[in-house]
Amino acid sequence: MRIRKTRYPDNKRYGFYISSQEDFILIVPFGTAHIFDYLDVVEKEVKKQAANIRLSKVDIFIDLLPIVGNREKTLFKFSYNKENGNIDWFVYEEFSIEEIPEHILEVMKKVYEEHKETLWEFLLPSEKKKFETVLSF
Repeated sequence: MRIRKTRYPDNKRYGFYISSQEDFILIVPFGTAHIFDYLDVVEKEVKKQAANIRLSKVDIFIDLLPIVGNREKTLFKFSYNKENGNIDWFVYEEFSIEEIPEHILEVMKKVYEEHKETLWEFLLPSEKKKFETVLSF
């Protein structure tokens, strides 16, 4: 698993963890900015990670719980088509904690456990409760 931290001129601290698995990529953002504010950086990292996956269409899961945990559905699924190099950020599926597929949840838990200190720093009290819920599954 690789960590990518991004710093922009506004001096806010934020970034994301990115992990490529056998058939999907998981991104867990953290910090004071929304991941969709720096999609160019995310897209570049996704393409690097997707090179390690043999499929022509790669699922990208973005866990928004660490930055918008007050939403009911915090996991988003996008697709990256390696053949044409496109990620369609406007077509996606949403999942609540209870709907997250088990194999995705296991990777999320691993990221949460390994990087709890960094993620915890930016969570609001309501988000911390959901964070703990994911760890308890």
